[in-house]
Amino acid sequence: EIVMRDYNTFSGLMLERYFHHVAVESGEFTRIGRWWDRKGENEIDMIGGDELSNCATFYEMKRQAEEISIGMLKQKGQVFLQATHEFKKYAISYKGLSMEDM
Repeated sequence: EIVMRDYNTFSGLMLERYFHHVAVESGEFTRIGRWWDRKGENEIDMIGGDELSNCATFYEMKRQAEEISIGMLKQKGQVFLQATHEFKKYAISYKGLSMEDM
């Protein structure tokens, strides 16, 4: 009963870990992290930045691809950019990742 109750949360966390590991192994980014605001209203599952090419990608990760909202991710990205002032002169892109991308 407990496994069934917590499966979605646990599997979502494992999916995020998987994609973070894949990003590290790819060598595509010089910085990889995640972010959430102090209120807990905005969370970005993964941010990959490349300081050599001045590019950053913001990622939303969901088990099911149809649950990904790039529009919401862009809104969260704007909150991040205003709050942190990081990646000011970077080209920003937004992507969704799901179990289909494994």
